Amino acid sequence: MKTLIIILIFIFSFSSVAFSYERDKDEWGGSDKPLHVGASFLLETAGYNFYRKNTELGDSEAKLGAFLSTLIIGFAKEFIDDKFSWKDIGADVVGAGIGVGLSLEF
Repeated sequence: MKTLIIILIFIFSFSSVAFSYERDKDEWGGSDKPLHVGASFLLETAGYNFYRKNTELGDSEAKLGAFLSTLIIGFAKEFIDDKFSWKDIGADVVGAGIGVGLSLEF
């Protein structure tokens, strides 16, 4: 669990600092969008596993809880950033959606 937390902190730190110079451009194809997708995928997957192992939630509820938790974290990160980006939120939704989609397969 500590390793996962360290990885997530690194991803969020890297995405907000390393690509802050591109905030004015904020294009759908911007280099920070894959980081948003990847971080959201990891958060959704970790959240789903947490909810399934540590709560009484069923499969569907765990997926929904992980998806919503991921989006809340994504919104919080955007509010902390200098400039709010709906495109970053869109990339977060895609990443969390991929996590839900993959959890359907396994």
